[in-house]
Amino acid sequence: MCSSNSDRDDCQPGRAKRQRSEEVNNENGNDEHRLKLEIRKLCISDIVEAVVLDLDDTLWRGNCEHFSGACVRTAATEIQHTMSRATLALYPEVPLVMNALSACGIPIAIASASPASETARHLLMQFGLAALVSHWEVHPGCKKEHLKAIGKGLGISALRNVLFFDDLQHNLRDVSSLGCTCYHVRKGLGTQELLSALRDHRSRSRAAASMRSWFKPSSQSSTNVFREQCKESRP
Repeated sequence: MCSSNSDRDDCQPGRAKRQRSEEVNNENGNDEHRLKLEIRKLCISDIVEAVVLDLDDTLWRGNCEHFSGACVRTAATEIQHTMSRATLALYPEVPLVMNALSACGIPIAIASASPASETARHLLMQFGLAALVSHWEVHPGCKKEHLKAIGKGLGISALRNVLFFDDLQHNLRDVSSLGCTCYHVRKGLGTQELLSALRDHRSRSRAAASMRSWFKPSSQSSTNVFREQCKESRP
């Protein structure tokens, strides 16, 4: 308690720190609210059944294989290995993106060729994000097979309604053959990457729907065409 003028002066830094912390929390809450509105708007008519995320250089900067053993969280988005002092840094907007997707009811899955499955889960747990993941495929192998397993695990019949984020082009090429909307992550996953992928998915979905309607005429129009052909063939 600040009882004197000097005590009040001493309390000023602490009060300012608390005020700034509250402002940051409010800003984060507003950002998440805006992002959820954008996600819902983009998904009104175009179903997104899951978002699949790579780990290394997509969610964080660093290789999770190097962070087995004792690690400590040194900041909101940083973990340090206690022996090597190496730092793994979560990209700043990853928590915002994952929390917004989860709040919108869109399942999140992890697809990684890393052999460090338990380490990856532990790291995401330390960042407070592991509970947001609905399905894990973290093991060596082809990302295409990872996505097939995720589809099966989540009960998704049409992988064309899945978004996939990865930093490696060859993984994107492999997975694109399944019909997924693939997005190349260059400097970590953020809100702009998510919204760009959702817009791309909407465009692809609408183009595909147009093609299907083009090649599937209504039964009435088919009948009319048949009748006209019969008239023309009469002597």
